[in-house]
Amino acid sequence: GPYSSSSLKPTAPCRSQRAAGLSRLFLLLVFLDRAGPRLFLPPPSATVPDIPDRLEFSQRKAAATATEEPPTKEKEMLVEVEEGLENAAQDYLADLKQEINEALRDRNETSLVTILNHYGPRSEDAWLASLLMQALKDLLPGMFGAELGFLVTTMAYSEIRAVPVWHVLAEAAIEAALLETHPRAITEMAFGFAWVKWQQPDLFALLHVAFSSCLKTATEEQKNVFAWACTRAGQPATRMLGKPSFKVDMNTAGKLWDRLKSLPKSRKSEVQTLKKDPLPLLMMPEAVPMMHCDALIKLANDEKLWVESSELTSKHLDCDLFVSSRSSSTAVLAWHDSNPSVKAVRSWAAHILDVPENFIEPLQLVRYTDGQHIGAHMDWNDERDPDLWVFGQRMATMLVYLSTMPEGSGGETSFGRLGVSVQPQKGTALVWPNVDETGKPERRTIHSARHVEGDKVKYAMNIWVHGQKQPDNSWIKWHR
Repeated sequence: GPYSSSSLKPTAPCRSQRAAGLSRLFLLLVFLDRAGPRLFLPPPSATVPDIPDRLEFSQRKAAATATEEPPTKEKEMLVEVEEGLENAAQDYLADLKQEINEALRDRNETSLVTILNHYGPRSEDAWLASLLMQALKDLLPGMFGAELGFLVTTMAYSEIRAVPVWHVLAEAAIEAALLETHPRAITEMAFGFAWVKWQQPDLFALLHVAFSSCLKTATEEQKNVFAWACTRAGQPATRMLGKPSFKVDMNTAGKLWDRLKSLPKSRKSEVQTLKKDPLPLLMMPEAVPMMHCDALIKLANDEKLWVESSELTSKHLDCDLFVSSRSSSTAVLAWHDSNPSVKAVRSWAAHILDVPENFIEPLQLVRYTDGQHIGAHMDWNDERDPDLWVFGQRMATMLVYLSTMPEGSGGETSFGRLGVSVQPQKGTALVWPNVDETGKPERRTIHSARHVEGDKVKYAMNIWVHGQKQPDNSWIKWHR
């Protein structure tokens, strides 16, 4: 995403880096200039012992040093250096606070995330992390709700997950929630804490009260984001905001089904019907050109987008519980819409299903190596999933194979309740609805990917289509 450490490395040192670097270098030079001859050279009267006498000489010198008081000049020099370093640290701290204030004033997320990642707990220098903590302690008492909301949100985008830092932010947010009346600021605070899964019921209880006091002035987007945050934090705002829709609008779902039923007739040479009833399962051989398949994999590799994933998931439908396991790597192409291959695939998918392109999630690539798989699952969102507040229900899936898996190497996609199994062929796309014609999630879409066997690597791409417009990242960066 735009805030990953690989894409946000500063191209040039910031003011505080330069100032502190020069201060420390100057002090070091002064120290060495004055102390160097005494620290690293023996006194003029000393003679270097011959090799047989060196051990005895070292022992005598160590004993003498242990009892000898350092000269007064050296004491004074060390105090001077200490004071100089302390002054340099104070200058560094002042510059850091100024940079944070400027980024907050301009609402410059990129600049602020860069600063936070440089000074944060993952920094190579532990003392930088302590400076950041001190800067926050100095700045937070005088920070207004809007600035605090922006800071908490941006902190969530950064790499900082240290409990002490978030504890300081939570204390500030609790105080702000008692006074804040702007729904955007309250929503940003709730989003940031929910994003990092900060567990503090009293904080969200106060945010509930604060948001309810300004509910009439909140936009629908602010309501949805706040509801998403509270649900993710385990403190749903059901009494205030109700529940999100678990279904897709009936007219939208009906239109999708009509489109899927008509494709085998209107595109006879391109579309094959694998299953007609109880739901349309279509296959489109050579749907995505090989050049795009290769380019998308290369994009994920070059930008190091792959994230290892191994998890156990569960979904509920009509009191039934569906449990699934997964082991694979995923790469989300959330900030690559200008890439020619990403552009071409998204445009093609929207055209095939006759939906607006902004109904489509960012493309997700999946990689399976030896032994990796995904168990039986459905692509629609569980009724308890907070994402329903913001993204709505997944209406359809287009699964594109980006590599070919020879017979015996595994990786087949199986639809257990439909009795269909498909061997991956590069460029081939499978298409199916995730909801029935009324918009209700369809349990018979349950499918799995068999274990990969041997040294072949399976690559695939999920194109998930929703029944509504997806957020555009102009405010909250959902897919960073």
